[in-house]
Amino acid sequence: MKHTTAQVNSYTNRKAFTLVEIIIVMAIIAVLSAAFITMINPAKQFARARDSQRRSDVTVIAVALEQYYADNNEYPVVNGSDSEEKINDLENQLTGNGGSTDVYLKSFPHDPKDPDMIYCYDYDPDNTGETDPQSFLLCATLEASEEDEVPSNYSEENGSSYKGTKCMPYRDKYYYCVTSQ
Repeated sequence: MKHTTAQVNSYTNRKAFTLVEIIIVMAIIAVLSAAFITMINPAKQFARARDSQRRSDVTVIAVALEQYYADNNEYPVVNGSDSEEKINDLENQLTGNGGSTDVYLKSFPHDPKDPDMIYCYDYDPDNTGETDPQSFLLCATLEASEEDEVPSNYSEENGSSYKGTKCMPYRDKYYYCVTSQ
């Protein structure tokens, strides 16, 4: 079939993109999208959000510990040979599950990513052997922090180092700690 000059001109004067042009634009968009996603790093943003929740949880527990102290003139003494047993005992004491009528927390916070990951509580961070604890150290393991976040009033100058406490049994990670000292 032969095309007339008018038909040929109508094909060449179309205002449309060719397949090659569309593919090039899609490739540019894909490269820019990949670069943008790499820049914002969603995994790190989620880790930072979970770290923020951990800081909040530690603060909530610390407030409950201060309320306990106001009522009892000492911080809770916990039983257990490891951090998990100690934090479970602390949870029972603060939520009233251990037979206590005093309730300082309606529910005990747990790690936002891994409920089996525990916060650490030490009622004798200086290892003085206190029977009526007047201080505590409460820590959470962080995922995305750049530096250790240690309370300013808990230092090696006063004879205490948080890194040597019973709260740091494993992992070489960053920690967020609060203390009563």
